[in-house]
Order: sequence, then structure tokens, then C-alpha cells
Amino acid sequence: MAASVTSSATITTADGAARAVIARVSPTVFPLLGARARLGRSLIERDERSNSRVVVLSHVAWTSYFGASTDVVGRTVGIDGMAYSVVGVLAEDFDFPSAETQFWTPLVRTPAVPDRERFVSVVARLRDEASIEDASAEADIIGRRMAGLPAPDPAQPRGPRYRVQFLHRQI
Repeated sequence: MAASVTSSATITTADGAARAVIARVSPTVFPLLGARARLGRSLIERDERSNSRVVVLSHVAWTSYFGASTDVVGRTVGIDGMAYSVVGVLAEDFDFPSAETQFWTPLVRTPAVPDRERFVSVVARLRDEASIEDASAEADIIGRRMAGLPAPDPAQPRGPRYRVQFLHRQI
């Protein structure tokens, strides 16, 4: 399983500033989806800490912001005013969670803040013997627990639902 939150951010390099789509992700997303690094590496488990300031670039970001420089690993890029160290560039064919995503940083869980993101996407591999219906029921239970909600009452079908769908259908 892996989680992601997509947003836009102000990207600052030596050439100036621009808006770009970034995804904060669990490092497990890269091996889960078969991502390959063209340069350096993707995110790894030890990157999931609150003081981690590392970033992985898309092929487009690498060429647009760094001129496809082969010495980009270790260079710095500003994301919303914070300095991040480039640890890798992904192969051109990786485009999760969307083709517009240009930067990936670690998704680090922080204490709940009102009006902060409330939507986190999760991607996972389904066991061969599991049905989409079974996965949806399990996701609903897990999601409700994480949100601090009681188990669903079959007599009261209201309340949040946690949907499971095939990734290729969503994309």
C-alpha cells in the first residue's frame, strides 16, 4: 500500500519561480508501481520523517528546471519557500498520480490541523483471491477507524464511505 496527496506549489530554482504539481507520497509507491530512477534514487523509508527535505523529479521537471543536467542529484530546489535536495529523477514513463505531477516529496504524517487536507489517496495491490467488494468493505472499516468513527451501522447507511476502484479505471 502507498498513500499520496497532490497539490500545487511554488517551485524556485536558480532560473526563477513557477507553479507546479507536486505529490507527497509514501516511498512504497515507487516499487509498488514499478517506477525506475533514471538518475539517483526514488524516495525510501528513511525519508519519511518530519525534517526530511528531499525531492524526486519527473523527467519533465528535470528537463524544464535543470536542463537535463546529469549532475542534478544533490542540487537544491525550493518548494513553497523550503529548500529540498534532489535525490533522483524518475524515468519518463512514470506519471503517478497524474501526468502533470512534476515533483515527489515524502508524505509525512503531521498532527491534525483544521482545514488541512482531508483527502488522501491510497493505492494498493489486491490479493489474487480478493474481490473488489471485499477490498471496499475492508477499506471502509480501516478508513472509519483512522478517522475515529464508529463501525458502520447497517441500519444507518449514512456516513463517509471509503471506495476501492481499479487504478486503470480511475486513470
